[in-house]
Amino acid sequence: MRPLLTHPARDFARLDPWPRHADDLVQDLELETLVEAMARGDPVVAEVARHALLTPLTEHDAIAYRQAALRDALAQPDAVRGLYALAVAALERADEASWTFTPRQPSSLVHYAREMLDAYLRSLRELRDLAAAEAPHFASPAFSGFFARLRDDLPDACLEEFARHLTALRFRAGLHARVRLGTANKGGDHRLRLHPARGGRLAPAGGWWPRATGWPGRVRDADAARGT
Repeated sequence: MRPLLTHPARDFARLDPWPRHADDLVQDLELETLVEAMARGDPVVAEVARHALLTPLTEHDAIAYRQAALRDALAQPDAVRGLYALAVAALERADEASWTFTPRQPSSLVHYAREMLDAYLRSLRELRDLAAAEAPHFASPAFSGFFARLRDDLPDACLEEFARHLTALRFRAGLHARVRLGTANKGGDHRLRLHPARGGRLAPAGGWWPRATGWPGRVRDADAARGT
């Protein structure tokens, strides 16, 4: 999902090249003083502010779009700060999950990935709930569109399905695998199997997951073709 809070058609790209005269412009206008005042010690805000000042918009519609978003932000500063705080908290949770990661250990890799996804899922829930509560207070196309995409892309059913998959990845019932004996009794055709208690399914037959990934239907179809 694209936020599109600063431009109606593209994301805010901090990697766009600065103009050749950027250093001279910063020095002549003493922009670093302005950046420091805007950032208040936050290096992320400082980088974004510096880039926004040095790569200004030139299209009328894009400027009007960003100005409308700015009016919303000035009218609802606590809500905007709350959105930013959620983003920071999500990154901090991801850092906490990385503490338990041990390279080259498969079990550690799975645990790390699961904890990362679980941290992001919690952040998505909080973001969606905050958006639902604050959406009526915003009028700009930027924020209204952002909140609408959160509502449409992250319904309860979607978040609950994410949670079910993360629970399954804890493998509380162990792993189920299949292997065939090959030449000299060596194992071959190794395949992980879905838990039989789930009827060979982790997700419902319909819905967004099979449409997006083709799984687990693809596994079931392949097994049916083999007669397994």
